Order: sequence, then structure tokens, then C-alpha cells
Amino acid sequence: MLYLYPSNRLEDLAVLLAEVIKTRPKNILSPTTILGPNPGMQHWLNMQLCEHMGISMNINCPMPTRYIWDLCRNLLGDDKVPKKSPYKREVLTWKILNLCYSKDCKETDFYEEIAAYWDKSKTETEKQQRIFTFAMQLADLFEQYLVFRDEWIINWQGSIVQGFASARYQKFEKWQMWFWNKLVQWTPTHPVQLQKSALEAL
Repeated sequence: MLYLYPSNRLEDLAVLLAEVIKTRPKNILSPTTILGPNPGMQHWLNMQLCEHMGISMNINCPMPTRYIWDLCRNLLGDDKVPKKSPYKREVLTWKILNLCYSKDCKETDFYEEIAAYWDKSKTETEKQQRIFTFAMQLADLFEQYLVFRDEWIINWQGSIVQGFASARYQKFEKWQMWFWNKLVQWTPTHPVQLQKSALEAL
């Protein structure tokens, strides 16, 4: 059963949540799971629960992506889903960085276009910093695509050009698709694919 409690004041929702937790019958040793959009909100909510309940304990506050990943792992099995996602931006950054230095990347027809960003560096150290910054920003972008533009990356895997809405950005799609497909070759277990598999299993 799904209950929806709308409000335009977070403080009111925090009071309501405290009441729901207090009145819901459950095993006191079982944690209550609350999804929050970011660690800051999770911390604030814990403080609010402390204020209204006197104590906030045995509350599990995973990020939504972590919760969904664990749910897929429970549905599909530990042998098919690794414990931690290899598609976190911290991991993707290093993989993309290696791809930037790879022979495959240097032989693409778009390499000069992306290399123009770091080739204007004055020193080798600055060049390496720029390549790392490029990898970090692209990893952050891919992590956002996994949440907000899942249809794009699925199309890219089928070599289908999505066609960015703005003509200004359409020239960037080709090399983004190349990097993404290289990451999928490295490991196909990205969150969007796992969610599709979990839904099929259900």
C-alpha cells in the first residue's frame, strides 16, 4: 500500500514522519529505511526526528541510487550484481582518464576536437590536470544521465544517435556516445540495465 502525504513545508512532513514511525507496528530491531536526496537532507531529517521523538536511532538513510542498486542485487543475485556500483563518478573518472590516453581514442575522428581542450596547456602538468578535469566532468555528466536521461544511454548502446535538442550541443554527442560504449564494454552492469533486468525478474 502506498500513502502519499503532500505538503509545501518540510518541517510539517518531518513531524508527520515522526508520528508515522512512532505508530507503525514493527520489530524494534528492524531499521526504518528513509530515502533522502542528499546527505545534508538526511542529516537535517535525523535532527528533526530527534527533536520530535527524543531520539533518532536504527534509521537507515541510503541515497536513492544506493537503495535501488541494493534492491537490484537482492532481486538478481549477488553473483550477477557487484556489491558496489562501478558506475559511480569516482570510478568512472579514472576509467575515462585511461580512455583519453588510449590508442583507440587517439585514432578516432573526434580526438582533435576534444584534445583541443588540453592541448592549449602551457605545461605538461597543466595538460595532465586538464585531461583529468575533462574525465571528471564527463564522469559526472554520465552519472546524471543514468538518473535523468536513461533513454539516451540505452539508445547509444544500440548506436542510435539521440539528437540533442540544442544544435549547439549536437556535435558533442558523437564522442560522448563513444566513451559511453567503451565503458559498457568494460562492464555492462550499469544501473539502468540492472533496473530493466530487475523489472523483468519481477
